[in-house]
Amino acid sequence: MDRDVYAQREVREYLQTHFEIVKLNAESSKSHKLESGERTEKEIAAMYRVSSYPTTIFLNEKGESITAVPGYIQAENFLLALEYISGDFYKTTSWNDFTISHQKK
Repeated sequence: MDRDVYAQREVREYLQTHFEIVKLNAESSKSHKLESGERTEKEIAAMYRVSSYPTTIFLNEKGESITAVPGYIQAENFLLALEYISGDFYKTTSWNDFTISHQKK
């Protein structure tokens, strides 16, 4: 995803505009300070129940998980997912209804 998705200008700009971006190596012992204390990247991944790689996790401003998307996501679908999350559509619309409505456009 680094090479094929995150490197695309449109994806990069959308992420920078609408999200706080954090990249972790779920197998790393590198530590970070969190509100709950010092945690390794491996511990952070476990906190969010990451079990496959890559996994993209969307969090709200309180650090609570909105959703986790495991696996590779093509850029077009990833942009749609970014819009779904950043526009708060996930609060009122199912992913299927959201994608169907965008196919009609």
